[in-house]
Amino acid sequence: GGAVACWGANSTGQLGDGTNTGPHTCLSNVPCSSSPVNVSGINNATTVASGGNGFACAVLMTGSAACWGSNAHGDLGNGTNADSTTPVPVSTLANGSVISSGGVHACGLLASGTVACWGWNYWGQLGDAATTDSNVPVSVLALPRVG
Repeated sequence: GGAVACWGANSTGQLGDGTNTGPHTCLSNVPCSSSPVNVSGINNATTVASGGNGFACAVLMTGSAACWGSNAHGDLGNGTNADSTTPVPVSTLANGSVISSGGVHACGLLASGTVACWGWNYWGQLGDAATTDSNVPVSVLALPRVG
């Protein structure tokens, strides 16, 4: 139906319910939920991905995307580095069809067939020929033609 639910740790708002607390306390006194919690304000998601650094993102039926949770390296793609306990729109990402995330970065496949990525870029994982983090989506460079 398009709703999204998350469970697990919630120290940076990765449950997306507007809190950074939980009904439980998990390992090392981290707030958490061992059962699914509804993400605030999302009822029209088409795809969802979660990153290893405590954030998650969803592509919405409108083609836009929203992310929530940890944002230390621009993981949420909203132009800031502040964590968010509720979904925030990914800047400049429209007409998305699929989203995928790595440990501390995310990428969106656009309807045009191009890809844009944001977040940690220490090893060049954003595909923009740089190693600088980006808190907004940057276009992945096109592959050179072979043959």
